[in-house]
Parts: sequence; C-alpha cells; structure tokens
Amino acid sequence: MNLFLLIGALRGFSRGILGLRRGEWLRGCGLGHDPQGKVLGILGMGGIGRALKTRTDALGMTTVYHNRNRLPQDLEGGAEYVSFDELLGRSDVLSLNLPLNVGCTQCTP
Repeated sequence: MNLFLLIGALRGFSRGILGLRRGEWLRGCGLGHDPQGKVLGILGMGGIGRALKTRTDALGMTTVYHNRNRLPQDLEGGAEYVSFDELLGRSDVLSLNLPLNVGCTQCTP
C-alpha cells in the first residue's frame, strides 16, 4: 500500500481520476513525476521502512533515513543514515513509518 501511494502521488493519479470523472480525460492530465532519480526519505527504518526501500530500489530511487539509532550496515541495505533536519531537506518523497502510540520518542528529533 505504501508503494502504491508513493507512486500515485508522484504520478498524479488523483488528477487523472478527477479529470476522468469530469469527462476531461481526453484533454490530458500530465504524467506527473518519474520516481527514477528521486530521493526517498524514510523516518522509521524498521521492517516496513526496509521493505519499502527494497521496493523503491527497483524504481531507481535513492534512500536516506532517520531512526532513533543508526542501523547496522547489513540492515541499511545501501540507505544513508542522516539527521532529522537533513532527512527533511533532502527528501523528494517522505515516508513516515512510525508506531502510533503516545510515547513515540522517534517523532521528536
């Protein structure tokens, strides 16, 4: 689902769907942005973040991430560990993969 939403946002799928519903499909809606060469920022590089990174590698995206702690190199899979501020500054697409609970310390830099 995460990858579907990422591609949909980059490619502007919602514009196409809205145009189709208005009967404007033949006028075109643009192709959106190609994911190749874009920087994926992952906040929360747990199992879901690592799986997303693996899938976006096939799209030609590079990955930077921020976690409470840097992962061992074998779990990074080629992703670059960066500070929270650098994650926000360098990312073309940002994926938040954090637990939804009151005590989430990863949400604060």
